[in-house]
Amino acid sequence: MDAMNNSIPREICNYFPICNTDDLFHFVTNFILGLSHDKCSLSSKRKNHSWRIQEEANIALLSIVLGIVEHSLTVEQDECKPVILSESSDQRHLKFKPAYEFPPVELDVVLSFYSQFQNVILSFVDLSEHFDRLPALSSAGNLNVQSKRYNTVRTESEKTSDLESLIGDYSGDLNEADSANNNLVPNPKLVVKSKSNIVPAVKKFCSKELLKSVSDAIWVRLQKSYQKDRSHQQSLFSFLTTWRLDSFGVAVCVVAAAQLLGLNDVHLALSEDHAWVTFGENQKESSEVTWHGKAVEDKRGDPITDVVARKRWLYLGGKNAIKCDRASEVAACIASMSMNMGLGNDKTDSSIVAFIQQKLLWHMYYEGLLDNYPTCIALLGDLEDIQPYESSDTSPLELYQRAIRSSVVYYSDSFVYPYIHLGKHCLRKEKPRESLANWARAATVIGRYNYDKEEEEIYREFFDIATVHIPAVVKRPLQPDKPDHLVCEDPLSLCYIIQFIDGVCLWEEGSSTPVLHISWAEKFLPVLSAFSFEVRRRVVYITSEFLTDTKPQNEDMKSTNSSALASPNVFDCCEPSANQGQSHIPDLQAILQEMSQNMFSPLCHLGAPDSLSQPSNVNICKDSNKIELKIYSKKMALISELVHNERFNPHAANLQLTAQTSQTSERKRVRSNPYNDFTFLSNKRKK
Repeated sequence: MDAMNNSIPREICNYFPICNTDDLFHFVTNFILGLSHDKCSLSSKRKNHSWRIQEEANIALLSIVLGIVEHSLTVEQDECKPVILSESSDQRHLKFKPAYEFPPVELDVVLSFYSQFQNVILSFVDLSEHFDRLPALSSAGNLNVQSKRYNTVRTESEKTSDLESLIGDYSGDLNEADSANNNLVPNPKLVVKSKSNIVPAVKKFCSKELLKSVSDAIWVRLQKSYQKDRSHQQSLFSFLTTWRLDSFGVAVCVVAAAQLLGLNDVHLALSEDHAWVTFGENQKESSEVTWHGKAVEDKRGDPITDVVARKRWLYLGGKNAIKCDRASEVAACIASMSMNMGLGNDKTDSSIVAFIQQKLLWHMYYEGLLDNYPTCIALLGDLEDIQPYESSDTSPLELYQRAIRSSVVYYSDSFVYPYIHLGKHCLRKEKPRESLANWARAATVIGRYNYDKEEEEIYREFFDIATVHIPAVVKRPLQPDKPDHLVCEDPLSLCYIIQFIDGVCLWEEGSSTPVLHISWAEKFLPVLSAFSFEVRRRVVYITSEFLTDTKPQNEDMKSTNSSALASPNVFDCCEPSANQGQSHIPDLQAILQEMSQNMFSPLCHLGAPDSLSQPSNVNICKDSNKIELKIYSKKMALISELVHNERFNPHAANLQLTAQTSQTSERKRVRSNPYNDFTFLSNKRKK
């Protein structure tokens, strides 16, 4: 079959069976990605795009193979017992072997699953209903291929006979599916023979109706009730063996099915916690094909319009989502592999799955295929931080910074997780001030959006930072060699904490669902009480214009802080503090300058252009050695007055922090998509 010959070349047999990590590496890089490169170590410098990627990497084959390997290493552990990964493990600096073995992946198993997936799609989708004129593809013939690595004890004639029967059965399955639907969209490179001449096949673009039909083919096969977002449910292997998929897995299956039908304009679109598809000419159209989070209601067919995506982190505002090509989709499939082993409290991680991810992602990173994929670079930083790869010459810190730089350069600094991961990395490196700075930057980014109830993952991240990590950080010393100088004695750290909660409050403003509740206040407000009055009075809060008219300016020194709070042009520099001349007060300007050159700081973006580097909200008033911090949320503007008092009142701050904002959501309710209307199923007769 011409379509099969085009999608699965004969040389696939040269890569099977896949018995170890090296075999899998060569299969992905050489066969799936089609990279033409010489053998070289990963420690070599990045190439200037001297490679060529295969135009249509087969996502279905990749997902099946990765799913089989993941299943054998995590679910079936009889033949392989990986090393348990732990940050405190003594094997943290374990040198990896050249290759790890796992149960072999045979070609007949992979082709059988691929044939089954093709039957599922072709028996459900009829392209003749969506296109006026489609040429029928020729029937499949036997592929005359022989495996050079068919590893058995039988004779060569028996091996050849088995392979021919295998490909013959596979071709028969395709013919059976082709007879049910003989209207496959041809590959643009194929030609259609007519009576007079040979006419190039017209390239067809997917429509909303056709995409809905493709997603229906996946959706109707899923089990009715199961836990939607558990581990090991993101691949076609899980779909074909258990009929279970998570949210990301449904999107990948839809893209693989569209590619199978020749609809090569259908690609993944990814945010930090959701997936949908783009299609049409130049990927101008977009559509939901799956659900998200705990709300598993059907979203298929709903377009991602500006009304839906604007100010929502789940879609990164709509304009800053990652629009994938085939290389990015391959990276997404690799990054989605789950290392989880066991159930309940016995959960551990498979070190071999982590090694597979590291080796493949490192290779794509050095080839420049991850330059516009911040979340994948941050994941590589996490893997490198837990278990360093012996051939890598890039530290986890540099990976986190490159993820931030990718977000700044390509997506207007719209990604939150790179800052969160870098903050946790700084905490492990005993740099608490830098951790607070990165978490404050993450909150500043999230403050651009409005909170939605479907964003429970990022909500949980910020809740853990506010109630677990920050209360523990303020009790730590600023530097390991100076145990007497704690974080709660540092005014710059206080600024970052205020900036963090200010971003969260701004995230809540304009949202239909409140963010801050009593649990936030009970665990976070004692953090502010830990800072003494001498530290708190050295921070001057510059609020937005909405409080300018409400704060009268007085000339006495008692109201100096209120004046500075009311107007962004009035600084608390009139009278130096009585303790300013003491030698133990640090030079805040020098500290901030040092932070701007610190690799651990979010102010450093590894050489990002100055026009793209985001300005800091923290400035130093040189005359009085005090810090000026800009406040943007209404809640923190009111709480900042309480912070300036000599006796901080946590009960009053509690009321201010947990008060519901008076603003209502600006988003309008989107009408139901006509392709998602199932009202005709209801009984309209009323008794």
